[in-house]
Amino acid sequence: MDRRRIGYLFVLAGAVLICGALVLFLRNQAEDEQAGKASGEVLMAMREAIAEPSASEKPETWEIVPEAEETVPETLPVVNIEGNDYIGYLSFPDYELELPILAELDMDKLHIAPCLQYGSPLTDDAVIAAHNYRKHFLVLHKIRVGEKVIFTDMNGNETEYVVEEVKIVDPSNAYDVIYSGYDLVLYTCTSSGQARVTVRCNRI
Repeated sequence: MDRRRIGYLFVLAGAVLICGALVLFLRNQAEDEQAGKASGEVLMAMREAIAEPSASEKPETWEIVPEAEETVPETLPVVNIEGNDYIGYLSFPDYELELPILAELDMDKLHIAPCLQYGSPLTDDAVIAAHNYRKHFLVLHKIRVGEKVIFTDMNGNETEYVVEEVKIVDPSNAYDVIYSGYDLVLYTCTSSGQARVTVRCNRI
């Protein structure tokens, strides 16, 4: 095979790789925009539910302590919007960002909004996960120690937190995320997807 033909094959392979990367980029951008739109629509519905609760639409309670526990379980109000249960929303005042929080985690729900994975804001052990979409938890890549995070539940009660630590962890190290000892942990993937950015907060 002559050099000219080999060169042509290399150029062709490079073009295919560039096209593939472009398609992936455009798909990710579309998912990001869709996620932001979905979160915005849900947030509007949540504010209406908080502002005008009615007797017929009284929020159900969400069990966050296993039934096997002998203690009286803590509960959070939950509102169902478009078939999904939400416990409230997070605000990042320094970034003018507000995000609805789903009551449970699964991979499909993560495309809609951040999800509560473990614990509760009521018991100071909440862990919330989200994709690193620009309009979801990409903000965790920028956030700094000392900044505020606010959780508002479906009764309109606010809990303020301060960021105490930002830490990169291995995705296999779930124990360090769930049992961190902090009142609130937020996490998402790094840009490469090979690690997790965790933001650890305590109540103010």
